[in-house]
Amino acid sequence: MPILNKARIITLIILVITVFLAWMIIKNPKSTLSKKPQVLSYHVESKLIQYQDLQPTFKLIAKVSALDHTILKSSQSAKVEKILVKEGQMVSKNQVLMKLSEPELALHISQLQSEYTELGHNIDLHQATLKHLEQRYENQKNLLDIEKKAFERQQKLYQAKSIAKSTFDKASSTYTHAEMAHNQVRFEWQKQRKELLMIQSRQQALQARIQQQQTQLHELTIRAPYDGIVIDKQQSVGAEVQAQSPLLEIYNPQTLELEAFISQNNLIAFKKAQDARKLGAYIIEHDSKVQLPLAHLASHIDQEHHFIPISFRLSGHAHQYALGSYMPIYITLPALQGLAIDPKAYFHEGYVYTIVDHHLKAHKAQILAQTYNTKGQLELVIHAQGVKNGDRMLSSPLSQAREGLKVTYG
Repeated sequence: MPILNKARIITLIILVITVFLAWMIIKNPKSTLSKKPQVLSYHVESKLIQYQDLQPTFKLIAKVSALDHTILKSSQSAKVEKILVKEGQMVSKNQVLMKLSEPELALHISQLQSEYTELGHNIDLHQATLKHLEQRYENQKNLLDIEKKAFERQQKLYQAKSIAKSTFDKASSTYTHAEMAHNQVRFEWQKQRKELLMIQSRQQALQARIQQQQTQLHELTIRAPYDGIVIDKQQSVGAEVQAQSPLLEIYNPQTLELEAFISQNNLIAFKKAQDARKLGAYIIEHDSKVQLPLAHLASHIDQEHHFIPISFRLSGHAHQYALGSYMPIYITLPALQGLAIDPKAYFHEGYVYTIVDHHLKAHKAQILAQTYNTKGQLELVIHAQGVKNGDRMLSSPLSQAREGLKVTYG
């Protein structure tokens, strides 16, 4: 009997266990007893593919410069008397910017002008005396001609023994005195004329000195050489300056340029684009591209830097850029048909991936060029084999990217 009860108990326990397992299977058919390996799925970002004309772009660091850029300097030693402008102020051509003073210069000019006036009076006296001597000289010349003719007549008569020797001697003496008087007046006239020329020469030299010093006096007033902006005041009121000391710096914003250098390897491509009138450039302002006209592209390499200088006109944007500052400029070449992708996020080991039925499909891609978006971020211009417009492409970083990988996308 005990053995029979023991068998019944064991049967009952097995029945309870069987019922429990059956209940667990019905409640959870995917129990650990029948669990299969789970397939992982990655959530990614995607975008629709659209081939378009994209311009290959080179990014260069350019320097802001100006064709009209002047450091105004003192032409002489002087003292800064007034400064009439502020840094950053827009000024007009010939506007007075600064005044220097040199009291001794003004005094010296006044002394020279007095001397010049005195020489003028002296010249007037010499000219009057010379005119009087010219009249005397003319009278003596006429008298000498008369006495000479009388002497020649008396000489012929004396040779013909028609007059006495005393008569001939008297005529000879009169002619000699007339000749001496004529020579004396001529000497005085020549002397007076020589003195007049010397005084006139002194006056001319003095006039040149006065003009020179008046120019120096005028140069003490510093004026704007053209319409421009004052960017640096290098002196203060009361400062003593020497010749060639810098005073102010000014530039014309209408002549602003961006100067850069391109490598020798890119010169051929740049020249071809320029010849085809398809070489462009832009800067980025507030996420927008602002086109700049080409100012100059050198045809030969710079021997010192081994680069080719290139410059673009920046006029019209002067208020935003400081002279001498540096900024990126983007040089564009003729457009190519392709896709613009982020090399870090979309392009993985030479492949791009489309999403087909929530699985990745790999496509070998060829890099055609590089470009930049409106935020100045580098992108690659590519063409992918077997990829067409309207396909959906992986557009977020995925280090596990491979053919057949299951993904969900937004």
